[in-house]
Amino acid sequence: MEKPNIFKIASIAISVIIGIVALLIFSGKFPGIENKTATNSNKPTLTVWGSIPRATVEKAILQLSQTTGKPFQFNYMEYPENTISDKLIQASAAGISPDLVLASNKVINSIAGLLYIVPYTYMDELAYKNNFIDASHVYATPYGAQAYPVIADPLMTFYNKKIFRENGLSNPPASWAELPRFQSKLTVKGSGDLPLQSAFGLAANNVINNKDLFIASLMQLGHNPAKLYYSLDTNNTLTQTFANDLGISPVAGEVEGDIYKILRFQTAFSDPQKTVYTWGESDIDDFSKFISGYSAMYFGKASDHYKIMTQSPNLELGLYYLPQMNSSYNLTTGDIYMIGISRTTSDFAYAVDMANQISGDLYSSALANALGVSSARKNILAGNDGSERATVIGGSTLIMQIFYDLNYKAVASNVYNLYEDILSGRRSIEKAVEVFEKYFISIYKPQQ
Repeated sequence: MEKPNIFKIASIAISVIIGIVALLIFSGKFPGIENKTATNSNKPTLTVWGSIPRATVEKAILQLSQTTGKPFQFNYMEYPENTISDKLIQASAAGISPDLVLASNKVINSIAGLLYIVPYTYMDELAYKNNFIDASHVYATPYGAQAYPVIADPLMTFYNKKIFRENGLSNPPASWAELPRFQSKLTVKGSGDLPLQSAFGLAANNVINNKDLFIASLMQLGHNPAKLYYSLDTNNTLTQTFANDLGISPVAGEVEGDIYKILRFQTAFSDPQKTVYTWGESDIDDFSKFISGYSAMYFGKASDHYKIMTQSPNLELGLYYLPQMNSSYNLTTGDIYMIGISRTTSDFAYAVDMANQISGDLYSSALANALGVSSARKNILAGNDGSERATVIGGSTLIMQIFYDLNYKAVASNVYNLYEDILSGRRSIEKAVEVFEKYFISIYKPQQ
C-alpha cells in the first residue's frame, strides 16, 4: 500500500481551511470581519416612497445592477408630488412609514420633522459640499445632513430654432432686458385679443413655471425670499428660523423695491394694453403652445426636454440658459430631488448606506439619464459629451440656487394670487404686493 504523501494531505487541508474562511468572510460571519455586501443581502428590502415615476426608478435600478453585476434593489412606491407629503404624514401617524423618501426639495422641506438628520460621521460636511451641487448645501446643516441630493432639474430656456432662423435670430436673450426686442420680432398678432404666435409666456397664470420664474428673478437681483438658519433648542432638537427678503424695500439710490420692477416688467407682456403684449391669459398653457409650434420660447425645466421631443418630435428644439436680471448674479432655480431617511426606519445604518448608493455616482447618473435631467453630483452633472443638452443642463445645474420653500402649496397659491390680482385689475401692484408679502411672511412665522 502506497504511503500517504504528507505534503499532499497538508495542501488539501490548507485549501479546505481557506475555502471555509472565505465562505465565512463572504457570509459576514467571520469574527472581526464584516462583508457589507453579504451583510446587506441578509437584510430585508428597504421601502422607498417617492414622487418620481416608478418605471423610471426601476429602469435605473436595473441599469445599475447590470453595470455593477451586483444586486441592487428596494421596494419603491410612487405618489403624486401634490399628495405625497400628506401620505407620509398620515403613514407616520399610523406607524407605517417607508424607510426612505425620494422626492423634490419642496417635499423634503414639508416633512423635515419626519426625517433623521444624518450625522457627519457617515459623510462629513466637506465631502457633502465637495460632492454635491452648491444649491443643495442648505441641507448640510451644522449638525448633519438633512437629505442627500440625487438629481437636479434646473429652469432654462427652450426655443424653436425654425422660428428664430426665419426671423433672423440666432440665440435666445441672455438677459431679461432683451425681451422687448424679441417680442417685437417674434409676436404675430391674430384676430381678437390672443396673439397667433407668441414670443414667450410670462406672468400670466397659464404659464406653468410662473412661480419659479418669479423666484428666479428675485434671486437674480440678490434677494433670498426665505433664508434658512438652524439652531438647537433647549431639548437638543434642531429648529429652523427664517429671514425673508422679497425685495420690498428700495436699495440705495432707488425709489422702489425690486419686486415692483419685476412685476411691472413681467406683467406688461400679458397686458393687451401694452405695446409689448405677446401672451394671452386665456390661451392654452405655455408648454402646450410651444410644442404646437405657436410660441418661439418656453421657460421650462430640464425634465421638459424629453417631453417636448416625445410630444413634438419634428420641432427644431434649441436649449439655452435662463435670461438674467443682473450681471452681478448668474443663476437659475429649479428642483433638487433628494433622498431622506425616515425616523421610523428599523435599521438606520442600512438606510444611510442605501441613501449613499441612491445618491452615488452610478445610480444618480442612471436616474438622471432616464429623466433627461442632471445628476446632483458635481463630477457627473448631465454628462461631458459636449452636446448642447449636456452643456446647457449641466451648466444650469451648476448655477442653480433654491430658496427654502417651506410650504410649497401655500407659496404657489400666494404667487398665483399675486399675478391674478395684478392682471385682472383687482388690485394695484402696490396693494397686490402688500397682500402677497403679508401672507408669505406668515408662512414662515413659528407656529404658536
